[in-house]
Amino acid sequence: MNSEIKERIKAAGLHQYEVADLLGIGETTLVRWLRYELSPEKKEMILSAIEKGGKKDESASDNR
Repeated sequence: MNSEIKERIKAAGLHQYEVADLLGIGETTLVRWLRYELSPEKKEMILSAIEKGGKKDESASDNR
């Protein structure tokens, strides 16, 4: 379930705990959410956090 989101987290070079931090929730909450079908609102919220976190990592590596 929610394999697309898990793949996007990996592709962004993030860990689930980092995405949870960006969302302001605990890692266990995110893991529980990912066990079931997400509402469109939660899915969009998670994907936005992944995008934000992935961009942050890219900009950090650009400054090296």
